[in-house]
Amino acid sequence: MDGILGGDSRVATEGLLAVSPADAARLTGVGRTKLYEAIGSGALRSLKIGKRRLIMIEALRDWLAAAEREATDAR
Repeated sequence: MDGILGGDSRVATEGLLAVSPADAARLTGVGRTKLYEAIGSGALRSLKIGKRRLIMIEALRDWLAAAEREATDAR
């Protein structure tokens, strides 16, 4: 199975375009509270369809890459 970062993962993302915040938290290993903080600050893009909030898989990749860059720059 192809995971979000290209490796094996218990939650397959192959073929998925978007996931719920709960699924995004499981995929990234980040808590839902931190995820919602990132959404609220604009650091993590999301969309609402009706009452449902979704996070595009590509937005998750971008957010994680930005966090990695920040961590590298802070060293």
